[in-house]
Amino acid sequence: MPEEEILKIIKEENVEFVYLLFTDFNGLTKKVTIQASKIESALKHGVWFDGSSIEGFARICESDMHLKLDTSTFSVLPWTENNGKSAQIICDVYLPDGEPFDGDPRGVLKRVVKKANDMGLIYLVGPEIEFFLLDREVLPELRPHDRKGYFDLGVQSRAVKICQKAMKDMNKLGYVCESYHHEVSPGQHEIGLEYGPAVNIADGIITLKHVLRSQARTEGFKVT
Repeated sequence: MPEEEILKIIKEENVEFVYLLFTDFNGLTKKVTIQASKIESALKHGVWFDGSSIEGFARICESDMHLKLDTSTFSVLPWTENNGKSAQIICDVYLPDGEPFDGDPRGVLKRVVKKANDMGLIYLVGPEIEFFLLDREVLPELRPHDRKGYFDLGVQSRAVKICQKAMKDMNKLGYVCESYHHEVSPGQHEIGLEYGPAVNIADGIITLKHVLRSQARTEGFKVT
């Protein structure tokens, strides 16, 4: 998406905050939040951060790292409309000299995809995202919210609401969720993403995690 279009959408939809997302060495999603008024500068110059505090990134003596925003991943988050409308952009991690950081999981995947493309291959994936919904009221005890099993009917309505709302939100964000069902274990659920290009689907996994955590919180659950 062109930078001008991003600025236009932010203004027209009164977006207040923008989440800059990336992952650490272990695949955990990290977030830097900037005010929407700073997005033009971030798009042009990126955002610096301390990589020494991110698992697997850098030592204190070489801590400066740089986020470059991938404008193709910009999207307004539909569940934030009533509490400071926000958007997100997924980022690539770079070193101070302008070179991509070798330990950036997204960058690693991009390089692997390029190798596949150079061999005449198209790298498509179709992940099944499995997770547990736990009752927040009894934390730190990890208690599943139900005793249902594989493909069972009669799953608790709040859990169904979370998963169906997450699927709708993902559609609004440009990703297609093929199906949802209860998995084998109590409190275990699965949402399947439609197959597509590997980097795009990896971004979709990051986004789905973000969506599920937000929806689960509103219903009094914790999602693994």
